[in-house]
Amino acid sequence: MKILSEAKINLTLDILGKLPQNYHYIKSIVLKIPIYDEIKVDYSDKDEVSFENILVQDSNIEKVKDLFFSKIGKSDKFNIKIKKNIPIGSGLGGGSSNAAKLLLLFNEIYNYPLSDEELISLGEQIGSDVPLFLRKEKFLLIQNKGEKIFPLYVNDYEFYFSVIYPNIKISTKEIYDEVKEVEIKEEKSEKVIDKLIKSEDFIPYLGNDLEYYAFKIKPELKDIKDFLLKRNALNVILTGSGSSFVSFFNSPYPLYSLSNHLEIFQKDLNLQFQLFLFHALGWEKIYRIDTQK
Repeated sequence: MKILSEAKINLTLDILGKLPQNYHYIKSIVLKIPIYDEIKVDYSDKDEVSFENILVQDSNIEKVKDLFFSKIGKSDKFNIKIKKNIPIGSGLGGGSSNAAKLLLLFNEIYNYPLSDEELISLGEQIGSDVPLFLRKEKFLLIQNKGEKIFPLYVNDYEFYFSVIYPNIKISTKEIYDEVKEVEIKEEKSEKVIDKLIKSEDFIPYLGNDLEYYAFKIKPELKDIKDFLLKRNALNVILTGSGSSFVSFFNSPYPLYSLSNHLEIFQKDLNLQFQLFLFHALGWEKIYRIDTQK
């Protein structure tokens, strides 16, 4: 059995308060994008989990199996192989997506013993971003810790964007630990939704409250954002807790020139970037326009 596990970007991320157990109340507009991990699952005589071409220190896969099989009272064994195309530690949600897709696959294999609500409950125990990947919709508003999910139905909007991963690892916990006090300004998420409802330009209003804290921990990220802003981008935002940036454009031409400039810039910073290019014809119609390997 083979399945694909998609990535996501955060178009907004508002930090609106503190919750118990050191969690934060967030509001975020999320868009799923076509960068895919490839997952192969087969019955086996022993449990095995392996990752292709990448060293994974920790993953949610064992937790997925333990929670799911405990819930349904089974103990079957599987060989799970994951080819990682979504960079680890990038803010693109690869680990959470893997977990969600495996939960959905196991539920299908055993003839749907768990309801959507039960799957979401399991997903919350694995990670805050897992529930959003349990939904089939691509364009979502998430709230609270991330487990409250609302599909967004607005008019389509055509734009181009790039995702740049600078191969800098950031701990999500480390970023949120830096958020000592919450200073609530105008909510970016509500402003963007208002613009979308009115079919107005929303791109200038995108933003991420975690950028400030990410730049404190990794100052070189600020240099990368400044560089990207000089490449004719309409806006550049960090996705999730980083370290990937999303640059937005109204035509494809800056995207292709970005690749050449990026090669020079990464030599200056001694970093190895990964660049992904996209054309959004609408919220459910997003296409890779670079060469997918």
